[in-house]
Amino acid sequence: MINKKESIIYNSIVGRIASWGESTTFSPFTDLIHRWLGGIMKICKIKECNNKYHAKGYCDKHYQRFKKYNDPFIMKLERHGKMETPEYITWQDMKARCYNKNHNYYKYYGGRGITVCERWRNSFLTFLEDMGKRPFPEAQIDRLNNDGNYEPGNCRWTTGIENCRHQSSTKITIIKAEEIKKQYMIENITQKELGSLYGVTQSLISFIINNKRWISF
Repeated sequence: MINKKESIIYNSIVGRIASWGESTTFSPFTDLIHRWLGGIMKICKIKECNNKYHAKGYCDKHYQRFKKYNDPFIMKLERHGKMETPEYITWQDMKARCYNKNHNYYKYYGGRGITVCERWRNSFLTFLEDMGKRPFPEAQIDRLNNDGNYEPGNCRWTTGIENCRHQSSTKITIIKAEEIKKQYMIENITQKELGSLYGVTQSLISFIINNKRWISF
């Protein structure tokens, strides 16, 4: 249900638009109205979904998927018994980074236009078929082209250090790395704040501050 303020604004807009006919769904104008009301009406946190908020940050459609399958993107349940595996967790987090606007790292992924290919987005089993199991316990998924999408041919399993190095090797120079250390040690700027300032993840900031080898200068 929308509140009184939303209802008055919505009805005033729709009343003028629909003066020639019945006040029903007004499907040609629904998206426009929802976008206009975005500042006062909560919408679904899924990227490119402008439906009205229902529960747990999702619209009714995505909430029902989350409630039924524990994943707002799944349209049909796959029976594989692998929901507790690290590969499944990687698959879920990969999608969340690209489509969940409330995810901590969304701005580095979905916010930059990074997406998950349809083949992987809709099926964990096809993701597992293409990527295989993690080759070692701490393996992370990495994109060969850091500006490319999550898709076959652009992804591999790699170490956390190599992943961080690859993510930002063209962004952080040795001079910037020294600046980061100075700001952290002397100016008391937090790792999270430094990540936002330099447009990289907090994990990478931690690697730099702790003098771990993350890039060859």
